[in-house]
Amino acid sequence: MSDLTFTQTYPVSPTLLYQALTQPLMLEGWFANTVDIDPRPEGRFYAYWTQGYSTHGRVTEAKENEKLVFSWHGSTDPAASQVTITLNAAGKDTQLHIQHSGLGEGDGWAETRPELQAGWEAALLNLESLLVRGLDKRIFDRPFLGIQIAGAMTAEQAKERGLGIAGGINISGTLPGTGAEAAGLQNGDILVTMGGQPTNDFPALTAVIGQHKAGDTVKIEYYRDGEKHSQEMTLSHRPVPEISSDPKEFAAEIGKLFAEANQELKALFEGVSEAEASHRPAANEWSARETVAHLLMNEYWNLMNVSTEAEGQRPPNYANDLGSVAALAASFPSMAELLQAFERAAAATVGALANIPEGLQQRKYSLMNMAQGYQFTPNHTRGHFDQIRNAIAAAREQK
Repeated sequence: MSDLTFTQTYPVSPTLLYQALTQPLMLEGWFANTVDIDPRPEGRFYAYWTQGYSTHGRVTEAKENEKLVFSWHGSTDPAASQVTITLNAAGKDTQLHIQHSGLGEGDGWAETRPELQAGWEAALLNLESLLVRGLDKRIFDRPFLGIQIAGAMTAEQAKERGLGIAGGINISGTLPGTGAEAAGLQNGDILVTMGGQPTNDFPALTAVIGQHKAGDTVKIEYYRDGEKHSQEMTLSHRPVPEISSDPKEFAAEIGKLFAEANQELKALFEGVSEAEASHRPAANEWSARETVAHLLMNEYWNLMNVSTEAEGQRPPNYANDLGSVAALAASFPSMAELLQAFERAAAATVGALANIPEGLQQRKYSLMNMAQGYQFTPNHTRGHFDQIRNAIAAAREQK
């Protein structure tokens, strides 16, 4: 048997590097797409990659900021093996040493061993990017479409509109300076193919994007006002947010973006009656009031995300089902009070960002995640403006 060994030095403390090895959220930023680990003896370890490979095992030794040992049995591996990770402080840096032992030479190991080596090498390169720049290379090396997505269109919905398609991606707008903007995509367009392949739903769109790199030019097809169009589009490089090292400055920047979008939102409801705000254009479509309730639900998620990021945990998911959104909308006696609640929730998120703990300030990956999410939030809010306008217009047409 021959082991795989890797040694790398990173410009961070042992504490921060140990967090990157033991916190699922950080592990998913450089190691695998889904990770679950309990860094205690007999704790469970599981990792999954979207390419189809997965591995599981048990933690056998865990010494905080110094050592982590766990068993490893990959889904295509001939047998179980073991991973031993040790950390050694070297001034302001930390040396990481990994030994993947128990790998055989025959009986299926001839193909598995080089795949494991390539996987570790790519992961450790990504770990450096994560710790130093806060960037997951698997994401930032991929092309960036620059579209704001308003959901996927099902075949049933397409049929109702008289479109002969199996599905598509609803676009609510584009981001400035991106290939999507240059290609002329607009709010209300339905993206149906890219590079000659259908984009019927999110998995299909993700699969197509994964076949290209930033800078590629692809042909896209989309529907606008019931007519099909085609256009060449250059895939953009993903923008990297600029983040202030001072959390209060960072929060103030985000707060300004929030305030501008929130004022624009309030202006949409000037002169709008409660009945108009509560009218649904169709039985299964949100009213203007319910659309704001969805935005409020998203803002509650933003606040929860600050807390979970501080602990290195995943934020909870939430559903956009009509029943939940309607219940939240109905819990406020008036549209004005719902808008005030949205404004207060945004202020709470900004306040939490201004007071993030020191440990979180040092995790550049977590800060980058939050910067991307919160800088996009105003765009998400504005992406629903036409939906609100259309719902109000539909209510007035009923009079």
